[in-house]
Parts: sequence; structure tokens; C-alpha cells
Amino acid sequence: MIEKVVTYFEDHNVIIRGLALVLGCFICAYIYNAFIIPNNIVYGGLGGLAIVVNNFTGLSPITFLNVSVGITLILSIFILGFKHTIHSIIGYGVYILMVNLTQGFAPMLNIQFDSFLFACIFYGLIIGIGSGLIYRSGFDTGGIDTILTILRDKFKVPFATVGNIVNGLIILSGIVTFGYVKAIYAIITLIIINFVSDAVLIGLSSKKLVFINTKRVRELSKYIEEGLDTGYTLIQSTNGIGIFKRTIIMCVIPTYRFYTLKHYVKELDDNATLYSHDCYSVAGGHTNQIVAF
Repeated sequence: MIEKVVTYFEDHNVIIRGLALVLGCFICAYIYNAFIIPNNIVYGGLGGLAIVVNNFTGLSPITFLNVSVGITLILSIFILGFKHTIHSIIGYGVYILMVNLTQGFAPMLNIQFDSFLFACIFYGLIIGIGSGLIYRSGFDTGGIDTILTILRDKFKVPFATVGNIVNGLIILSGIVTFGYVKAIYAIITLIIINFVSDAVLIGLSSKKLVFINTKRVRELSKYIEEGLDTGYTLIQSTNGIGIFKRTIIMCVIPTYRFYTLKHYVKELDDNATLYSHDCYSVAGGHTNQIVAF
């Protein structure tokens, strides 16, 4: 069923993608107002940092998001260009609209559970579905990912490594502010969100085996090694009759990084061809392990 959904969204239907973006943003914004903010779930990202800032300064989480994400998007326009930022601008615009729309009624319509652990699992599952729909539509909501993209593209900083460090520090700030028990619940929520969003986005395998046919072999190889922090293999190939020699890049990457790679390949080489398949086991070599953050 999940694979059918994934295949369906490959269609570049603007209406379908737009509806997916709006629905995904509504789900994430609703749960953020109904459960995440009232319970101080610092699960990483600017949304989690906004809760910590609110505790110390009284600044509204939504105001903090508006200011911080706005700054990151402006930086992205100047550093990466408008073309590479427009999907974040649209995604965040829809998301913050939904956050403002749901702010008034979401806490009153919060579903109560006897078990707080079950509540974290349930709401993590719902946010995961919403996040998967947002990324599946080809957009994102800016924030930490925009900062990491700037660091990766302009300063060659490994995306995954720095992302783990930044989100780890935000969760650590949640431990200092609200205690380790709330932090454990936040981590459980985050793990559920990542797992479900990956399932909606790609499927249920933990890794993808990817073959890429491109003329920009050197640039793409460098990106896979430095940007995705994983290894690759170059395969010398020809067509069926032994002519038109070419180099194929083969790599195994975590499922949650597949769409980052796909979008980068499209931006780098419009004529590139990318093939992927679920991968369940890797022996030897160098692969970037999945980290929940």
C-alpha cells in the first residue's frame, strides 16, 4: 500500500502535490499546538528550540519560528539563490499559516490519554504522516535543514553529522530545561516521527541501493562522500552493443536521505538518470548509519 502511495506521488500533478502540502502542514501544525507545545516536547529543530526559548523569555513559539525561519530563508536566498529556496519559502508559508489557524482551537481539541507514553507514540505517528506528506510533495518548512544546506553547499560541512549535533544540542537544552524524563518522551516521539515519515516518503526499508547515470560524476561523487557522508562505487559501463562508454555511480544510503540525493541530482544534471531499490543488508564498505535525529 505504501509503495502505491509513493508511486502515485511521483506524478508531478501540481494539484495533488499542493493538497499533500496543505494537509501535511495542517497535521503538523495542529499537533504542534495541541500536544508538542503544551507538553514541552523538545524533539529537535527550531520547533523544539522555540519551546525552550519560550520557557526562559516568554516569547511565543510562533513568534520565534517566524523570526528564526525568516532569517534562515533570507540567508538562503542570498547564499544559495532564490531558485534553491523557493520550495522552503512556499512550504514554510503554508506551515506557519496552519500554525496560526490552529493555535486557537487545537489545545481544546487535544485527545487525552491515560498513558503519556502512548500519547507520544500516537502523536508521533500522526506528525510522521504529516511530515511525510510535506516532503513527499517536494517542499519543506525551512529552519534547521536550510541552515545545514547552506553549510553543506558553501562550507562543505557534512550534512548528516552537523544535523545530528545541532538537533542533539537542542534536545540537550530540553533536558536542562524540563528534565530528563520529558527528554526521553521527546526522543521517543522523534523516533516515531522519523520512522513513519520515512515510510510515507519512501517505503519501509532502512536503506536504498542507488545507481546514477550522469555526466557530472566528479561533482556528484564528492557530494555523496562529503554531503551524505557515505561511500560509493564507480562502475564502467557501455550500452548493449559495446559503445557509448559511461560511468555509473552506485551507492547505498539511508532511506531518509534518498530524496535529498534525488533533488541534488536533478539540480546538478537535468539529464541524469537515477535508479533505486530497497536495500536490506550491506556487508563491508562504508555506509552512513541511520541516526534517529
